Amino acid sequence: MFRDFFFSENDHPKLRGNKPLFAFPIITIKMITMIKVNRKRKGGRPSKPTDEKRTHVVTIKLTDAEYSELCKRAKAAGVKLAEFVRHGAFRLTIVSRLSEMEMNVAQGILRLSSDFNQALTWLNRLTMFARILKSGSFHDVVGYVTRQFHDPTQYTPDTWRVIDSDNILTLDYRRMVQSFEVVHGFMPEKEAPAGHIAISFDIADAPRLTDELMAQLAKEYMEGMGIKDTQYLVVRHLETDHPHFHIVYNRVNMQGKAVDERNNFKRSDKVVKAIKDKYNLIYSPLKQKYEDKIPEFEKKIRAAIYGCKSWDEFCRRLECAGIKVKFHDDRDTGKHIGVKFTDGDIIVNGSKIGRAFTYRRLNNLFELNRKQEQPSSQTVQPKVRYRQPAPQRQTNVVEAVAETVVENGLDLFKVGPGFDPEEEAFIREMRKRKKKKGLRI
Repeated sequence: MFRDFFFSENDHPKLRGNKPLFAFPIITIKMITMIKVNRKRKGGRPSKPTDEKRTHVVTIKLTDAEYSELCKRAKAAGVKLAEFVRHGAFRLTIVSRLSEMEMNVAQGILRLSSDFNQALTWLNRLTMFARILKSGSFHDVVGYVTRQFHDPTQYTPDTWRVIDSDNILTLDYRRMVQSFEVVHGFMPEKEAPAGHIAISFDIADAPRLTDELMAQLAKEYMEGMGIKDTQYLVVRHLETDHPHFHIVYNRVNMQGKAVDERNNFKRSDKVVKAIKDKYNLIYSPLKQKYEDKIPEFEKKIRAAIYGCKSWDEFCRRLECAGIKVKFHDDRDTGKHIGVKFTDGDIIVNGSKIGRAFTYRRLNNLFELNRKQEQPSSQTVQPKVRYRQPAPQRQTNVVEAVAETVVENGLDLFKVGPGFDPEEEAFIREMRKRKKKKGLRI
């Protein structure tokens, strides 16, 4: 490379034996190496910042069927397999099998019971309750309730059966999914179109719970929830001791519109309570305790928040009433995002007591009380205007007497028994003269 530009007389054949026209220095290999080392890198992808580099590796093991299914989904989504798994891991929402109240029951039973088998027996004695699970695709939800993704040796076809359906071909799993997808085509933009609700009962109610009664309870529950004019599938599971069934419904109704699911958790509690009262189903003693104590909690909290300006003051007031305050913190920021109340026996979320007792609304109330107490730094001065007295004019005696009488409101010139027309005409004349004099410059 450098030979064409830097040479001596021996390097060029036309310059041998003659003096070169120009004297060029010879660059040694050492200098060329230094130039190559100091040369800046051009082009290429820029390096990522340290916080964006993915250096940690997580290994998972899959069966052949699971791996094949995962590859198909990644291919359908148009992304690589690793990217598909990464997005799914961060967007996945895991639904707890038990609610918070039921988890407290389970923990209390496990602490009290020394025998593990006895603890499991008591865990199964949970009263009727409905769990509204996360919606998803018909492929996943129908596959779960019909045990398509479970171990076939453990979950045999006789561990579940369809007890009711509407506008669904129940011959096999594939036709069930296709039946749902046809109506979902009326509103294809509806994400997670498969609604999923699980309803469980107490073991003591098992002898009464035939397939016909369970199907009737499922219909009444959906009617109370406003799930009408849509496809649904009711599947009963038989692999556990406590009776329960699953409802899978299309969130797109037969008219091509979305099913109304507003306030579905609150409505579910009311509907379940109405069904239990109608059919005399067993109530949980602990749930009854919750329902009895919530009005007591509400009364004490309302008394404590009156004029309260901070959380510390609020906590001190409730401690005097026998209630402690616990906060739920955000996992990432560590800030308070929720509040709970306990009397040492039960723990209740503020939202369960009333919408006015959530953390956000209580915090706003305390800030409002603080602002109302602080005096304003700027005192408002009343605006006072001073009027300059009008210059006095010199008037004759007659005008002064007439003006004084009129301004003081003496009833000397009103029509009555002593009315004199000449005097009235004289007064009007005096007023006209007064106005004319006022117009002079």
